[in-house]
Amino acid sequence: MIKDRQIAYIKGIIAQTIAQHRHKRLRYGAVALAQGDAQLVSHYTTDTERFIQSIGRLSSGGKTNLKAGLQLIQQMQPSDRTQLYIFTDGKINAGGNLQDAAVYFKQHLRALHATTVVNIESGFVKLGRAAELAKVIGATYLNL
Repeated sequence: MIKDRQIAYIKGIIAQTIAQHRHKRLRYGAVALAQGDAQLVSHYTTDTERFIQSIGRLSSGGKTNLKAGLQLIQQMQPSDRTQLYIFTDGKINAGGNLQDAAVYFKQHLRALHATTVVNIESGFVKLGRAAELAKVIGATYLNL
């Protein structure tokens, strides 16, 4: 139930961000991590309505494989103008650990224009792994 609320919150943040920038011709893409793998939710598009519909189908559950997500992002051929937002609770529990994902990021995605790690961790016990991820990859950190 908490995961479903987190996903709903992320969807709301994304929809709000798109609405704020609706007059700019930005391209949006999304990758989801679930069940220990990564899946392409939406390739780069300027069709914001279709993009919002795509992220509307996101669900939560299973293990998180950040490295697989980063590999899929690399396959999408981001440009040096691409801004990457990683929404995470920091619980990377498949496909290696945080350090493995950080090494992959530094080797293959370092040239991105900007990367922001958005912490969506909730509950009484907070591990702070999202902040650690941001520090290790040299990203901006936001705590929501």
